[in-house]
Amino acid sequence: MKPKLITKAESMTKAKLVCIKHATSNKSQVEQSSLLSSLANKLRTVVKRAAFFSLTMMSISLMSVSFASNAALPSPVSESVPNAEVVGKDMFTYYLFDVYEATLFAPKGEYEKGKPIALTLKYQRSLDGKKIAERSIDEMKKQAKLDSEKAKRWLQDMVDIFPDVKEGDVLTGVATEEGNALFYFNGENAGEVKDPEFTQKFFDIWLGENTSEPKFRRALLGIK
Repeated sequence: MKPKLITKAESMTKAKLVCIKHATSNKSQVEQSSLLSSLANKLRTVVKRAAFFSLTMMSISLMSVSFASNAALPSPVSESVPNAEVVGKDMFTYYLFDVYEATLFAPKGEYEKGKPIALTLKYQRSLDGKKIAERSIDEMKKQAKLDSEKAKRWLQDMVDIFPDVKEGDVLTGVATEEGNALFYFNGENAGEVKDPEFTQKFFDIWLGENTSEPKFRRALLGIK
C-alpha cells in the first residue's frame, strides 16, 4: 500500500495534467506532446520526492521507537544482557507488606539457564544491607546443602556488596555468561562475585525449582 503522501502527490499532479491537456487542446499536437512529456517528468520527480520524504519519516519514527525502548531499560541491564527484554515481574510481599518489585530480564525475553540474565529489585521500604545478605544466604541454603565455610565466605561477600536500602532504591543482580555475579546499586557498580556456584544458587533464590516462593517464581518466569 502506498503512503498517503505519495498517493496525494500523484492525484494532484495527474489532476494538473488533465487540466493542462484540456487547456492546450487548441495547440498543435507537437506542442501538446511536449507539454505532456514535461508534466510527466514533473510527476515522476514529485512522486520520488514524496516517497523519499515518507521513507525518511518512517525511518525516524522507527529509530525513535527503538531508542525509547532501549532508554527504558536500566543501564546495567542493557549493558550486560544482549537484546534484553522483560521476562516477568511481580511484587514480593512479606506478611502483607510490600518489600520490593522484582523484574527479570533475559535475551529477547526468554529465560534460559546459563544465559545472561538480570534481576532488578526496586525496594518499597527501608532495609539493612546486612539483613538482606543474611536472608539471601538462608534462602541459598534451602536450595541444597551448603558447606559452612563456603556459606560464611559468600555471606561476607554479600555483606561487603549490599548497601542499606530505602524506598525507591534499586538493587540489580546480573548473571554473566561466564557465570559471574555482578551487582549494581541505583545503576552504580556495587561489586562482583566470581563464582559460578554462587551465581547459580543466588539466582535460584527466585528462579530455582526449590524456591520458597513458587508462585513468585512463576510470575518472574512468565509461567501461567
